[in-house]
Amino acid sequence: GNFYKRERLRTAGTYAILEDNEKPIIEMYRYKSGINFKKNWFKLYLKVKDKGSGVRHMGLKVWVDGKETWVDYDPEGGLREVFRPRSLIYGKGNHVLTAVAIDRAGNKSDPFTFHYTVE
Repeated sequence: GNFYKRERLRTAGTYAILEDNEKPIIEMYRYKSGINFKKNWFKLYLKVKDKGSGVRHMGLKVWVDGKETWVDYDPEGGLREVFRPRSLIYGKGNHVLTAVAIDRAGNKSDPFTFHYTVE
């Protein structure tokens, strides 16, 4: 990404400039794509891995069936729960979850796709 920050150094010391060219990787936590849920008693968690600058809380966008969803971040577990709108996420039928992450250096992940069915 093209991310630069202009700063003035106010104290003497040893400094390092690090380069981050690696894009984040998104994975579904616990489930494999194509899963069939018998009821709406499940939660969808995504894990975002980034070797460099890290991904901000708002650096993950998630859609279910093409509509943007709300995602909550759990800093202790490093998981992001897809939780609203409930009627969309947990509605009966076949669903496609798509996600994209952007790290602090501006690197964009490959699109992540997860298919699931709710009976």
